[in-house]
Amino acid sequence: RGLDGDQTVAAIKATVKMKKLLLLLSLSLSFLGFSQQQEPIKLNSDIYDAHSKTKSLTVIDLRENKSLGVFPFGSKKEMKELVVLPNLSNGIETWFKKENEQIGKRELVLMIDNLEITGDFTNEQQTGETKLKAAIFLKNDDGYHFLNKIDNKLTEKGTDISKNLGKKVPLLLSQIILPSYNMKEWEETLTFEQLKDYENILKKELALTNTSTFKDGVYTSSKSFFSQTPESGNFVFEKNDKGMMVKAIAYTDGKKTKIPAYKMYAFVENGKAYKITYAGYEEIKKDEKGFYIFSNRGYLFPPETSGVGYQFGLIGGIAEAIAADAKEKKAQKKDKENIYLDMLTGEYIF
Repeated sequence: RGLDGDQTVAAIKATVKMKKLLLLLSLSLSFLGFSQQQEPIKLNSDIYDAHSKTKSLTVIDLRENKSLGVFPFGSKKEMKELVVLPNLSNGIETWFKKENEQIGKRELVLMIDNLEITGDFTNEQQTGETKLKAAIFLKNDDGYHFLNKIDNKLTEKGTDISKNLGKKVPLLLSQIILPSYNMKEWEETLTFEQLKDYENILKKELALTNTSTFKDGVYTSSKSFFSQTPESGNFVFEKNDKGMMVKAIAYTDGKKTKIPAYKMYAFVENGKAYKITYAGYEEIKKDEKGFYIFSNRGYLFPPETSGVGYQFGLIGGIAEAIAADAKEKKAQKKDKENIYLDMLTGEYIF
């Protein structure tokens, strides 16, 4: 049957209303797409397995917030979302495959607890930081074995820092992935369900979790120190004219074993523990927060150099050494503080 006049008018109004709704929806989607332009992060740092030991790298993304955030770019402060395409897990796995065409047998699992980019962009001089907290495991037939972990941040200052903050993502990822290729796994086995709580589970297995009494001896790794399993042998510490320990020597069945200080993680003499550092060693103590040394970066790390010595031969090398020595002395004069030790990796916690 045909429509009467009122029905025709109602039909026309309904059509017009629908067109308006479709137009509004289209404009909203266009605005949404425009307001959330993406700035892809290139995963281009070195994660090449030089010895081709690794077969695969699987990523478990445990982040509650999967977005890295929206940040201002360029002089016009154009807002863009920093992203790893198509997503963080697939991006990292594809990156590994691209870098490692020759594969081995080891199956690695990278678990990401947090990847965060923050900053203050209100002033002309912007500041920001990129943080990564993650752990990596070796997957075997019996389960998962801890290899390495990272809880670190890289900072940035400048007038347009958003892109550089994104560039720090692959730098941090490479800091945990690259050294893990050749690391020896822990003996303790974890199930897949236990991975989220691996830190508490593994720390309970370490002897120093429940005591602050140290066994005399030489420790060539952080795992041996926190497990309190020194190198076998009755070692005697040899010291220089300044009373600094330089090596440990033991004799077993007429065979001499010598371990220089630089190959030690720590040593214990007369019940006191000492952590080997760049500038010598510092006593290890314990409080309610954990194990720490009282020091500063100047004693823990070598000074940064410009590479002059490599460019200008002997004269440049002398100049570089003088500059490095001056930097080192200046850094060592800074205030000391309690610097804690990570019980799973032995690294400093700042």
